[in-house]
Amino acid sequence: MPNEYNRQSERSPMERAPLFFLKPVAVMLGLIVALFLIELLLRIGGLFPLPANTRALADSNASIVFSGDSWTDGAEADKGKGFFDILKKDPIFKDYPMSNLGYGSNNGFQIVGNIMDRDAVPRIAVINMGVNSWHLIGIEKFIDLAYGYLSNAEIAGFRGEFKCLFRPKWFHHLKLYRLYSYLAASFKIKKLPVDFKTLDDKIGSHLVYSTMIEFWNTGPKDKGYEIRCEALSVFLKKNKSLSLDQKFYFAGLNAGFKTEAVEAVLKKAGLFFPEKLSIVPYSVYQELNDHDAGFKDSHEALIKWSFLVLSRWAVRHKVVVFIQTYPDIKKENMGEYDFSRINILLGAYARRHGFHIIDHNCGGIDWRLYRTLWHINNQGHAYMAENIKAAMSPFLKRPPTVK
Repeated sequence: MPNEYNRQSERSPMERAPLFFLKPVAVMLGLIVALFLIELLLRIGGLFPLPANTRALADSNASIVFSGDSWTDGAEADKGKGFFDILKKDPIFKDYPMSNLGYGSNNGFQIVGNIMDRDAVPRIAVINMGVNSWHLIGIEKFIDLAYGYLSNAEIAGFRGEFKCLFRPKWFHHLKLYRLYSYLAASFKIKKLPVDFKTLDDKIGSHLVYSTMIEFWNTGPKDKGYEIRCEALSVFLKKNKSLSLDQKFYFAGLNAGFKTEAVEAVLKKAGLFFPEKLSIVPYSVYQELNDHDAGFKDSHEALIKWSFLVLSRWAVRHKVVVFIQTYPDIKKENMGEYDFSRINILLGAYARRHGFHIIDHNCGGIDWRLYRTLWHINNQGHAYMAENIKAAMSPFLKRPPTVK
């Protein structure tokens, strides 16, 4: 008499197939249930909310908000001497609470996103952006904010231009996605040889620095290279005319921008201060960047989309927007950064959307006289404050209207 085992073995492959396919189906269903339970527990616990900017929350009652990159952050000015600090002490602004959302290295998406991501809407927004187009940190959070102001076709065009993966809006609100982003970012940042402070999104972190120099492994190296570096150390140690920032840059310029060599030169000259200078290999930034956009003009692309969303947000909330141009600090023999083309783009898109322009280059100031490393000194920030005050004063005396 055949037992149960024999009866099972006598079944045809087609008869045994349902049992074979049930196992992976059961595993998949179990995984889905497990993920659902984890999502439910994360929501009950209130963990991993959508990220918010800490400064924006702290100054939620501000009626005038400045948002920008290192220029707004007051880079290379003494503490309390940046243009924002000067304006905040000016009597004309005494009745207007002000907030500074400036962070060094922020791109347009982070800058506009930070000012939109606030519980209270400001009366006036002052934007400084355009230079930092070398990374796309913050783009996913910006797209999440942009859903309320752009059509589906525009969102698709945005994602297409920046080669972003399509993720529906609800996906960003999944706690599991936030958990994954947090763990992935933490692992990524721990691998980098740099100190960080967390700011806004999944890898919205910024290098902690007073003065930061970006170096990459290029430049000449011949038989006399070590001799020149030795002589450079002696020169920097004895020189009294160059500022500390200028010495930092001078070391990089004459050592061929090689990270290890510059650090050695500064140490021999007694000028290597880790609390004031981070020599960061350029590859660090590339590791922070999740996207390889591949577009031809990153400056214009970021300005175009940032301004489009900013414009619709401003119209909806009746916010007056000012766009600052960059002081043109081009200076011979101490490195060059010509802001002229970026300023042209800023002006063109600001006029297209009806923003007010604070042009720091129309007053006849020779900004080269106030240049430090990549920015300007205390006197330069004082001039910027005067320009901003002159442009904004009429709007402080009467109810503003959106152009």
